[in-house]
Amino acid sequence: MSTAAWVTDAAGAVARLAFHTESLADLGAAPVALEAHLPKGTAPWSILALEATLAGSDGATGVHIEFSGAGVDLSKATGDSRFETVLAWDKPTGRVLLGSAASDTNAQAAPLTVVLTDALAARLNANVGDKLAFLIPTTGTSVDAIVGGTSALVPGSTGAYGILADLPALSEYALGAGERVPQLSEVWIRTQQPASVAEAAARIPDLPAKVSTIASESTAAMLAPVVTALYWGMGGALLLAAIAVLAITVALAAARRGEVIVLRTLGVSNREQARLRMIELATVIVAAAVLGLASGLVVSWFTVGILARTAVAGLGDAMPAPLQPDWALWTVLVGSFAVVLAAICAAYAARVRRQAQDTTSREETR
Repeated sequence: MSTAAWVTDAAGAVARLAFHTESLADLGAAPVALEAHLPKGTAPWSILALEATLAGSDGATGVHIEFSGAGVDLSKATGDSRFETVLAWDKPTGRVLLGSAASDTNAQAAPLTVVLTDALAARLNANVGDKLAFLIPTTGTSVDAIVGGTSALVPGSTGAYGILADLPALSEYALGAGERVPQLSEVWIRTQQPASVAEAAARIPDLPAKVSTIASESTAAMLAPVVTALYWGMGGALLLAAIAVLAITVALAAARRGEVIVLRTLGVSNREQARLRMIELATVIVAAAVLGLASGLVVSWFTVGILARTAVAGLGDAMPAPLQPDWALWTVLVGSFAVVLAAICAAYAARVRRQAQDTTSREETR
C-alpha cells in the first residue's frame, strides 16, 4: 500500500507528496508515521487531501485506512483530527478531503465554474449559469462544470474553442471527484526583466523545462525583412508617382501653351491663369489620392489579417489581427510626398505664368 498527501502553496500550485510504501502483512493495526519534505513553493502550504492506494493486493477487501494528525494539526483546517477511507481490490484508491464534508471519493463534487470562449458558447448554445460536462484531454479527467462567463479568447489558446478554469479550484474538484489531478504544463511569469528571469530559470538544475519569452517566440525577427521591403516598396511607389506627376505637368504645359495666349487675349491676367491651372492640377491630384487611399484601405481590410495569420505558425482564426498603421513612418512618407506634389504644382503654376508673360513673336501670336 502506498500513501500520499496533496498540498497546495499560497500561489495555488498543487503538488503530490508521496510517503513510503508499506506491505499490508507488515502493517497490521499498528500506526505508521508518515513524513515527506515539502517541495519548493510559496508558503504557507495547505493540505488538500490524503490518499491511500492498494497495489498488488488481489482479493483484498475492507482495508480500513485511518489518518490522524501528528506533525500537522489537521483539526485546524477541518474541525476534525481523524479521517478514514476503505479500500478494496475493486476500489484501490481512496482519498479523504480536508475542509470538506466529503469523507472519500464517493461524494459528489460541486460543479466547477468555468469561462467559455464566445465561439464555443455559441456552438453549445450555452449561457451563463448553464451546466455542462467535458474531459481534460491530457488526463482523461471528467469535469462537471457550470458556465460563469464567456470571453472572445482564453489565455494560452489561439483556437476559437477553449475553456478557462481556476487551477486550484480544478485541482480541488479533481481530488473531490476521485479523478486524476492535472499537473502544470506551463508557468507564466510577469516580469520587467524577461531576459534575466529566463536566463535564471534555464539554470535551475532540477527543472528540465523549455524557457521561452515573448522575444524568443516572436516572429518579428523573421518578418522584419519583409516589413522593410514593404516600406521600401511604398517609398519607391511614391517616388514613381511623383515622377509621373512631374512628367504630366511638363507635357501639359507644352501642349496647352496656345490656351495661354487665347486667355491673355481675352483679358485673363497672368496671375489668374497660373492660379486656375494650379487649382485644376491640385484637384486631380487630390481626387486621385483619395481614391487610391480608399481602395488601399479596402484591400488591406480584407487581406492583411489573412496574410498575418498565414505568416505566423499556429495562429488560429479566432486570434484578432487588426490593422495598426505605423503612423510615424506613414506621416513621414505621405507628408514628404505631399510636399513634393505641392512643389510640382507651384512649379507648374510658375511656368504657366511665365508663358502668359512671354509676348515674343511666335506662331500663336501672329
